[in-house]
Amino acid sequence: MTNTELIPIENSRFKISPLRVKQILVSIGMDETDSKMLKYLEFFNGFIAAKNMCFVHVIPGLELFENRNEPATKYPADENIIKEVVKDISEDIQRNGKTKVKIVVLEGNPLEELMQQAETLHPDLIVIGKSTDTNSHGILTKNFVRKVNGNALIIPSQSHPVLNNILVPFDFSPNAIKALRVAIALHKKLGCTDTITALNIYEMPTLQAYLVHRSEEELRELLLRDRKEAFESFINTYIPAEDRQVVQTHIIEQRHGGTGEFIMKYAEQRQTDLLIMGAKGHSKVGLLLMGSVTEKVLSLTKNTPVMVVK
Repeated sequence: MTNTELIPIENSRFKISPLRVKQILVSIGMDETDSKMLKYLEFFNGFIAAKNMCFVHVIPGLELFENRNEPATKYPADENIIKEVVKDISEDIQRNGKTKVKIVVLEGNPLEELMQQAETLHPDLIVIGKSTDTNSHGILTKNFVRKVNGNALIIPSQSHPVLNNILVPFDFSPNAIKALRVAIALHKKLGCTDTITALNIYEMPTLQAYLVHRSEEELRELLLRDRKEAFESFINTYIPAEDRQVVQTHIIEQRHGGTGEFIMKYAEQRQTDLLIMGAKGHSKVGLLLMGSVTEKVLSLTKNTPVMVVK
């Protein structure tokens, strides 16, 4: 997406340029998630002005219904109807005169066909909607984001087209550094004055594990001092001096619940408009190990779009 996340982390002192996107791949489900997702995408693209945008809808093949009770006729089977619907939705995106829109309708296994399109197009960004219906498991969304080799933007059906507050969960890993640099690149494109919050969450260890005689408060102060020093070191090492003023660091103790739940609660309380999270690297079989925290955030988010940076 930029010249920042594609370089080795040891060379990431390079200047961070405004976010540039050549190709976006958009998964269209022809369901209730499309409306909000496309409105948000139109808003988002108004800032980044992607060169190309490919909308893909996959009509599930009949073989997918062999072990189901639902009829295949539930899904639109007329390619012309689908193209007409997407054409109407994408007109506003094309009005900026900078983004070329392509519509592709396929039949088969949705995950396999979307993966094939991603391998063919090599998109800078994959966009997919997420249903917040309690009966929806979001299996396609999570599997696609997990497997695809590229940054992904997941837009829940209750999201709103606003981009003032960006939150980056930060664990001092190379993946978190990539996410923070992408957040800064997007911030430059938005031209907003709001800061980016880099959030580090820590848990207090059990005092019994320590042979040194320290009170709980002394140990907490020690951990906080260590985290603050680590934050300053990482920011100074991997973020150019001219960009550091837009990053606000926040260190907070997690006293209950899982980390994914804690991040979402923090995001909701502070009216976060976009979560940007780093993902782990690929395994030998090509599956992306997003990590349990990212997986949990994707499962829980209802109002906040999440960008997974790889």
